[in-house]
Amino acid sequence: DAIRSEAAKIGLDAVAGELVGLVPLSAMISAGKHYLNESDTDDPETLVQSAIKGLMLNELEEFDVYNSIIEWSVERKLGDGVE
Repeated sequence: DAIRSEAAKIGLDAVAGELVGLVPLSAMISAGKHYLNESDTDDPETLVQSAIKGLMLNELEEFDVYNSIIEWSVERKLGDGVE
């Protein structure tokens, strides 16, 4: 939202977002609640999808939650037998 606001001040639109590295699941859930206007849902997948949409993370390329969210990345690797 801050980037959109700053871009608007100079007559530009933010058209995509990008995260570099890993992000905590709690940050994505918090962002998801923000973009769902503090919805009553507690479903992590719904909240993460809301964050992805609100932060425009799918605009440049598909946002891979299993490579970008710390907890889901570790869970996936441990589930595959990688320690």
